[in-house]
Amino acid sequence: MLLVGAISVAGRVLGSLGAEGGRHRRRARTMALWGASVALVIGVTAPLARTPRSSSTIGAWLDTSVDTVTSSSWGHTWFAQEVALACACLAAWKWWSNPESRTAWRRWALLAAMAAVFLESWSGHASTLPTRSLLAALVATVHVMAVGVWVGGLVVLLVCLVPGMVREQNTPVPRSQPVWAAFSPIAAVAAALVVASGLYESGRYLPDLGSVGSTTYGSALALKVVLLLLALSFAAGNTLVVNPTLADALRGRLNVRASWLPFSPRRFVLLLFAEAVVLLLAVGVASALTSTTPARSVALADQSGGAKSATADGVFVTFEEVPIGSETSRLIVRTSATSKIEPTPVESADVTLTSANQVVGTTLRTVEPGRFEADAAQLSSGTWAVSVVLHRPGLPDADATFAWSAGGSAETSMSGLEELTSLMAVLLVSALFVGVVVWRSREGADVERRADLVVRGAK
Repeated sequence: MLLVGAISVAGRVLGSLGAEGGRHRRRARTMALWGASVALVIGVTAPLARTPRSSSTIGAWLDTSVDTVTSSSWGHTWFAQEVALACACLAAWKWWSNPESRTAWRRWALLAAMAAVFLESWSGHASTLPTRSLLAALVATVHVMAVGVWVGGLVVLLVCLVPGMVREQNTPVPRSQPVWAAFSPIAAVAAALVVASGLYESGRYLPDLGSVGSTTYGSALALKVVLLLLALSFAAGNTLVVNPTLADALRGRLNVRASWLPFSPRRFVLLLFAEAVVLLLAVGVASALTSTTPARSVALADQSGGAKSATADGVFVTFEEVPIGSETSRLIVRTSATSKIEPTPVESADVTLTSANQVVGTTLRTVEPGRFEADAAQLSSGTWAVSVVLHRPGLPDADATFAWSAGGSAETSMSGLEELTSLMAVLLVSALFVGVVVWRSREGADVERRADLVVRGAK
């Protein structure tokens, strides 16, 4: 987030300070390098955090973590993401240390960060959707990058400028005003993209409005929306403080006194901090959402009867069949030891499903330690006898059996909520595009008008 934020403000925004902005740009580049480095280090520890510490020795735990990286699809995606983060660190370091080619290295750092965010999105909730997973991952990438521009840029500017702003608190026009005026439209575009992408994602991961209050995911999403609305109110007030033209236009429409503002300019620094704190809280809630099962997945599991569980030779086994399309189902088996001292871990698993007139057998792939999956043709409606055979080195195979009721096809068409939120997102992006075009055309006209005045004055 700091890397994206520093990239978004280190150019034109801090450049509006002229020669004085050079010192702040160096600080922004330093924060970008630190942000990329911290993300890389945290990413390195992800396999250790993802692998349960159930082994009796640290060596066995590390071996299991290595197996997770080398033999699972999640591990392959994680490795690619770490490569992207390493490239982002290298580009950020070059940007920080090479004055001759800073713009080029800044772009490379941004592209590497986008690749890392996309890989994280692709391996997250988007991968659980039955259809249009790639679109969901791309929208999630836009969402995270826009958050980085808005929140990360705000944090970087606060670190760089607030000490001077506090000293100039009683100055009518502080020296930092051009910076905030330049950052304001960038933050507005980023905020609009955050709202639009968030609308689309809410429709993809919520089956209906009732799930907002009935599921953990929906409740956390509602809290995030409240925090976002509060942050937007602070941001709107701050925008009026640093953009007198926009404030005058609003006063004319509201027919209020010429000096009216929703917030006192003397509280500008306090409101900036309030906006940043609320946004960071919203980011924290969003981080918690990434580890929470989406409400739509919960609804699909409920429709299919929920996971079945059994114990076989000291291993707790759960089985689940989740429709992921009109003709395909995903078979999911999870295992965990029932004793404190874990026996030999499960190395692989096979599943055989038997109905009155059909037998389906498949070998599951290892997704991560204790989780095995395979895609198969969707089961026909009816009762199936399920046999899960667990293979463990040096121990006999364990066999768990279940009675499974298959319930039919997954919902692949768009729900009413998804149609509504997708339409709202498209309309918001369209309005944003029109607004940016109009703003750029007016800005170009103002530049031409000022140039004509200069020419006439010279004559």
